[in-house]
Amino acid sequence: MSRGTARDRHGARAWMVVLRLAALAGPAAGAESPAPIPAVDSDHSVHAGLSLTAGNSESVRLNLGAVSAANVNEKTSYRLGLDYNYGESSTGDRASRRDVDNGKLFGNVRADLHAPWFLALAASALFDHMAEIDRRITVGPALGLDIVRRTGLRWSVEAGPAMLWERVARVNDDYVAVRAAEQLDWRPDDRFRLWHRIEWTADGSDVENALLNTEWGIESRVGRRTRLRSVLHDRYDARPGPGLRHNDVSLVTGLALEL
Repeated sequence: MSRGTARDRHGARAWMVVLRLAALAGPAAGAESPAPIPAVDSDHSVHAGLSLTAGNSESVRLNLGAVSAANVNEKTSYRLGLDYNYGESSTGDRASRRDVDNGKLFGNVRADLHAPWFLALAASALFDHMAEIDRRITVGPALGLDIVRRTGLRWSVEAGPAMLWERVARVNDDYVAVRAAEQLDWRPDDRFRLWHRIEWTADGSDVENALLNTEWGIESRVGRRTRLRSVLHDRYDARPGPGLRHNDVSLVTGLALEL
């Protein structure tokens, strides 16, 4: 057998291996392309949590909220929600007094560009009487990047300018801010969900005047339309009102009802 003939046979075998690997790696001829992965998982629900104590001390803690999230089409999605917390307590002969009273409205609209990029518009409004925040409103666009986007797992970052208006400790303020956010949502099946969101906002002319909001949550299905949820919130203000602490932390556990 000549060297040329052997070389030709080895070359033919090599090409056969390459073609087989390509066939395995690529879609089969005539197969339909995979359906686009939606930007968000649809979620329309209300949630509530309640805690009561009686005896030497008496207290009540109440949490109410709602979420609506869905895809408008293959490229556009939205997420809207509200959350309210109230609490009061008393000990001995001391009259009951309010020690928790805060609420937040939030919204986010997302429009996909060429993957993995997207545009977003985020807005939020909150108040917290204990932290002397009469109002804090933030609105701004952002450019985002999907780090991971597949069925059951979303992980993205976004950044952009924002406008912030607030009244804290009876002082009005407004400024152009820079905003960056990171969020992860993991749903390995229809019974479990784990997520977190981190948002940093700072005065564009003084980045030391910053806000950092974080949220960590876990949900587990306990019924056909009910989920047990626990959410940890941490709100950090680099420059709180006089005599107030930088951090406000809350852990809320309750039930969510799917609508």
